[in-house]
Amino acid sequence: MDRLAGARLDGTYELMWRAALALANCAEDYADDCGCDSFLVLAGHGNNGGDALLTARNLAMRGHEVHMHLVTSRDRLRGDALKAWQEIQDDLHDYHNFFFFEESIPSPEVLQTPHLLVLDGLLGTGINGVPQEPYASWIRLLQDCRQPIMSLDIPSGLNADTGEAELSVTADLTATLAAPKAGMFLRQGPEQCGRLRVLDIGIPADIRDTQPVWQAEDGLSPEGFSFAEAAALLSREPFTTYKNQRGHLLVVGGSREYSGAPLLTAEAALRAGSGLVTLALPESCNPLATLPRSVMVRKFSTVNDLLPLAEGKSALAIGPGLGLSDFAAEVVAELLRLDIPTALDADGLNLLAKNPQWLESHRQALLLTPHSGEYRRLVQGFLGESSAPNDFSCDLAKATGATVLLKGCRSQISAPDGRLSLNLSGAPSLATAGSGDVLTGICGAFLANGLPPYDAARLACFLHGLAGELAAPCGSRGAIADDLPGLLPEVFRRFFPRN
Repeated sequence: MDRLAGARLDGTYELMWRAALALANCAEDYADDCGCDSFLVLAGHGNNGGDALLTARNLAMRGHEVHMHLVTSRDRLRGDALKAWQEIQDDLHDYHNFFFFEESIPSPEVLQTPHLLVLDGLLGTGINGVPQEPYASWIRLLQDCRQPIMSLDIPSGLNADTGEAELSVTADLTATLAAPKAGMFLRQGPEQCGRLRVLDIGIPADIRDTQPVWQAEDGLSPEGFSFAEAAALLSREPFTTYKNQRGHLLVVGGSREYSGAPLLTAEAALRAGSGLVTLALPESCNPLATLPRSVMVRKFSTVNDLLPLAEGKSALAIGPGLGLSDFAAEVVAELLRLDIPTALDADGLNLLAKNPQWLESHRQALLLTPHSGEYRRLVQGFLGESSAPNDFSCDLAKATGATVLLKGCRSQISAPDGRLSLNLSGAPSLATAGSGDVLTGICGAFLANGLPPYDAARLACFLHGLAGELAAPCGSRGAIADDLPGLLPEVFRRFFPRN
């Protein structure tokens, strides 16, 4: 079935073949997640259409029911797309699960078939401006579609360079080839692309890695962080490892008003691989929820009670639910004096924004994890009241000397030395109370494991995003933050299926 095995193909057509194999694999996985058992493949006349044609071929020959529309005349096919069409003609005439339709735009009822995954291969990366007919009509048809849509390489109609989308497919998932495109992060790009997968099609790493996601006007070159980069940081653990080798994290948070946040942080840290987790709660904090029995819970009334709990710890996670009281400020100020790698979140960030002088005495690795509101307050605190937050958080990272994980759609991680990474996982299911507290726990676990803050933040953010995708495989509603820690074992199995 895999004609690449033992075959000699010319360079560009071989890449199209590799793309189609990777796209078919991705489509099968996504169909399984969404509960779909058939495919509607839409192919245009360009190379993106050629990818779609060969993807349809692979799916049909694997036994799936495939309905394929070539949306323009076969006379317009050229080059590799024409080769792909000829190959389909040779291979699929005896496959009764493959249904071919040429040119005609179907009635909207075709998109109401239950359990159907739509594969968008109408237009590729060369589009500039409003798509012409017949593509415009197909795109409008898909805009009213309630079935899940997976775009091949890029949503049809989206400008790959600028992110402009005057008329574009809105995908639930975009499976992009080799590397993400700048337009996927700019303007309407994130909304049109939905979830992102970066598929390896055999382009050598030394060529692929020399191409940044894009070159920003201020000289920044953000890099995308996807499955391959996460796998490189997730080393296989020795069979003989034990808990003390995996680090001991101290989580400090909670208050009378917000008792649940630090519990999410502590559980997530254990699930993410911290060997031991101690949860320090103020006496006023009386959580109503239950904790894993493996979390060690300690109460403290004064900072003097708390500081001994930090002795010998591998890392700290400070802030979830802590509140903004004078007592909370004293706690954060004293803990930042310690020579221990630290993840600071939530109220800890708001307190730091009011007291930037606290970092003058901080001597260890520091990771800040703000959402957009906390980020604005930190910018004002460290860069001045008149400073407007930039699109990227590099200025704040330089001003604080800390790694900054700015949470949001396509979260970004900035290092003080100017490195900038964009996270490619995640889904709207993460837009729920407590999701950030879970992320703080994962960050803390990786700091406790010994990762430097920049790597800990990139890896934690990606795995947190994958957990969000698993929590709501198709769509985004119904998931809550409490679901996320329990999904982390499955996230890790994606990297080490034998573990």
